[in-house]
Amino acid sequence: MKNMIKYFLVLAFGIVQSQAADLFKADPVHSNIEFTVRHLGISNVSGKFTEFSADIWVDEVHPENSSVDVTIQVSSIDTDNERRDAHLRSKDFFDIEQFPTITFKSTRVAKEGDSYVLHGNLTMHGVTQKIAFPFNADGPKELGQFGIRLGSEANLSIKRSDYDISFGLGELAVSDEVKINLSISAVKEG
Repeated sequence: MKNMIKYFLVLAFGIVQSQAADLFKADPVHSNIEFTVRHLGISNVSGKFTEFSADIWVDEVHPENSSVDVTIQVSSIDTDNERRDAHLRSKDFFDIEQFPTITFKSTRVAKEGDSYVLHGNLTMHGVTQKIAFPFNADGPKELGQFGIRLGSEANLSIKRSDYDISFGLGELAVSDEVKINLSISAVKEG
């Protein structure tokens, strides 16, 4: 019956079904979302988010049809200093009571030279900005008991001020530029 319906659609409407994208979900135990900021203009302070999800739809035949959807729980921020983490969760910075998540939703994947660039909308602190960044991908690969996996890495920079995240002492205390390092290991669903 299914083949008959497909045949009818092709005949009647010229619809040709393309290969469907495969869903991969981030393995948070083997993935990292890390950031670095300058402190007092003389040193770097690093941190990470420990609770996040990422759905990655991969179309191997038409990579431009692939997409990414990420949600980060801001309360999971970890800079190895409880006092600083509490301050970052406060209204001075992320205001997690009002803005508990950071999200990224891709709008397109573009091939540029030998690599790919991911375009999308980053929403943080109630503000959405369009961003684009190059990424490296490895896989999908069949890895026996570990399933079918893919890996992806990217480095990008954003400005806190673009998301209305400021602190009274300004850049003297914390740089406006935030460097982000993404390393994602994802497992194929189903």
